[in-house]
Amino acid sequence: MDFRNHTFPFTAHNFADLPRRIHVREGLFHSPHHEPSLTYTYFKVAEVIYGDLNGDGQDDAAVVAIYGGASSDTYKTSVYMYTIEGRRPKPLAVLNEKAIAKEYERHSHGGSSQLFEAVAGGTTIKRGRLTVRHFAGGAHCCPQNVFTLRYVLKEGRLALVSKSLRKKREAEERIPHGAEYR
Repeated sequence: MDFRNHTFPFTAHNFADLPRRIHVREGLFHSPHHEPSLTYTYFKVAEVIYGDLNGDGQDDAAVVAIYGGASSDTYKTSVYMYTIEGRRPKPLAVLNEKAIAKEYERHSHGGSSQLFEAVAGGTTIKRGRLTVRHFAGGAHCCPQNVFTLRYVLKEGRLALVSKSLRKKREAEERIPHGAEYR
């Protein structure tokens, strides 16, 4: 399946100039603008990960999409989950950054930390679990932590199974410097 040329549902309300259904070409969509203006929003397929999430022995797909304002320091992430029936993708779930941020706030200290975009290479599907890792804490330029959430598919929904916060030092050992998506 070619998710770099695909149509995705879009429900983030704080990006009003992005349509409710986004068709990406070559992995990218951006709102209409006149060059050389940088005032537009974009939606980018950052990576596609395959693995068996639903236990049927066939690969499912996790599509990590990054979106935000081209002239701002705002990057948001959604993970679109698909099972492949025949040659057609069937949507399983959408894990948006708002849901991840809610879990982060529940487990951070006093809700005073920031959650940022997904870590490049930090989304995996292994042994029936979806793992999603985000930069967190501190400033966007130099996040202090990596926040990891693990999900399983139960009754057609993603269910949280564990979470962990790692110190920046541990994150730097596992994640190459500059690994965030842009």
